[in-house]
Amino acid sequence: MNVSQMIEAGGVSKLAQAENLAKWTFDQNDPAEYHYAREAVHALLYTTANSHVMNGAMHGSVWVDGPQKLEVVRWVAMGVSAVGLGPIGFTAWRNHVKRRAERAEQE
Repeated sequence: MNVSQMIEAGGVSKLAQAENLAKWTFDQNDPAEYHYAREAVHALLYTTANSHVMNGAMHGSVWVDGPQKLEVVRWVAMGVSAVGLGPIGFTAWRNHVKRRAERAEQE
C-alpha cells in the first residue's frame, strides 16, 4: 500500500512535516487527492487539538498541575454515594439479622 492509498483509507499518520519523512507530495490540481488530504489534515488537527496529552505542548495552552474539575466532581460524587450507601447497607444487614432471629424464635 503506498502513501496515497493510506491517506485515502484514513491513515493520517503518514502526513509529515519534516522533509526527510515526507514520502507523499500533495497535488492540489487533483480533486480526489485534495479531498482526501483535507480530510486527513482535519482528522490530524482535530486529534492534536483535543488530545489530553498535548496539554501544555501547544502555543497558547497552559499546563495545570493537579486534578481537573471533572475528577474532583467524580471524587465528591463517589464519596457522597459511599457515605450514603454505607448506612443503607448497614441497616439492611441489621434488619436481615433481626428478622432471621425473629423467624428462628417463631419456629
